[in-house]
Amino acid sequence: MGDPIVDLGLSCPKAGRFYICEDQPTRFVGCCTIDPCTTADGLCPDDHLQPSSFNAGAYSKILAQDCLDPGFLWYTCRDSSPPFLGCCSQMACEASGCPVSKVGAASLAGNKQQAAPFLSGGSAASSRASSASTSVGTSPPGTSRSTSRGFMTR
Repeated sequence: MGDPIVDLGLSCPKAGRFYICEDQPTRFVGCCTIDPCTTADGLCPDDHLQPSSFNAGAYSKILAQDCLDPGFLWYTCRDSSPPFLGCCSQMACEASGCPVSKVGAASLAGNKQQAAPFLSGGSAASSRASSASTSVGTSPPGTSRSTSRGFMTR
């Protein structure tokens, strides 16, 4: 895989840019209105988080990542408009995805195979950013949900 932001069509439909901070301690992945890859811990503060989206055609390539806060689950919602991926504190596979106020911080999965779709193929860069975003959620068929312990499909 070359550039995951391009390959998966990752974008930020509301605001911010999509970041993959693979070389930072928290390994943040998602949309943020500041560059979390330049902060000491690599984390996007809650008040800067934004919903993420992806190209619905890449749905089968996107695996669940980890949510950093309790009470949030990872969603990949192909059928939301726009599609949603990321952590949300409510069912995110509704028609409009996850509201900004319910978006939580996500990090790359600790399992390398699960994180692989979000990693660059060549030498790792500290920061990969795009003005695109992704969204995820759960809704029958074309919806998946995950806890930090695993990946669940509905």
